[in-house]
Amino acid sequence: RALIASVKAASAMGAGPADLPLVVIDPDRTPLAAFGAEPVPTARELGAAMDVALAQRTGETAAKALREAGVAAVLGPPMDVFEDGAAPALADRTFGTD
Repeated sequence: RALIASVKAASAMGAGPADLPLVVIDPDRTPLAAFGAEPVPTARELGAAMDVALAQRTGETAAKALREAGVAAVLGPPMDVFEDGAAPALADRTFGTD
């Protein structure tokens, strides 16, 4: 939060999420916890749960924390499919195998 606030202050163009410069994150590279979000299920957990309400609550939780931190947009989530032979690190970033 402090980094985003300092970038916005240095630009002197406004402090809101929609003011320039826009801060955009890639959720594959930047954990939501870095922005004060409470722990949320992984994509794999959401896919396995097959629970639309849980997915919606998860998105709302993440969006609230990111907006409060000053993030304007999120590049994702990725819609990758996990396939046999794929790198195990991809498992939690994908919603499933189908």
